[in-house]
Amino acid sequence: MIEAQRIHEFTTATATELSTGAPVIEVEVFDGTLWRNRKTPIPSTSPDIAKRSSTSTAVFTSTQLLIPWQTELMAGTSIVWSGANPTRITLNKDGRFSVGAAIAVRSTGARAQIAAVILKNGTPITGFRSGSYIRNSGTSWDYWVLEISPEPFDFLKDDYIEIQIGQVQGGSWNWGGSLPCDIRGIDSRVWIEEK
Repeated sequence: MIEAQRIHEFTTATATELSTGAPVIEVEVFDGTLWRNRKTPIPSTSPDIAKRSSTSTAVFTSTQLLIPWQTELMAGTSIVWSGANPTRITLNKDGRFSVGAAIAVRSTGARAQIAAVILKNGTPITGFRSGSYIRNSGTSWDYWVLEISPEPFDFLKDDYIEIQIGQVQGGSWNWGGSLPCDIRGIDSRVWIEEK
């Protein structure tokens, strides 16, 4: 039967105490006869996360759009943004991060089809994500929200992430289409979370 325990927190650990060198909690447990020592890791802090929205209402037709993310919703410590390149979210350390988004779009054209891709340093790292279809503008809802599920990727320091949207049509796995579409930035989000 445990009669008492004393807890001590250490900010560093020796290699013999914990191979990772992470902070530990030392728990001394009295079993009725002896104080016995047990060391356990201190739970890590929550992962770094950043979330931004857009103020853009840009129209795109036959060309794709890189979404600018002007409004900070959650600040990250290793995930940074600069007004000089508002479409880019840059990582200032190596690591594994998940990228997710919700992108609201509108079209005044019937049967507009829209898709999104995630770019790393200007190059797609995914195929199309979250295709949408606006059936008949004016007689149905003219908006659609594309959702990109958080997907983990490995990044290096100074890699940057962008979200590109555009139209798709026909039987090929390519961009295409020329109907007028626009982004509703105020209802769009992108988030990056350290894993």
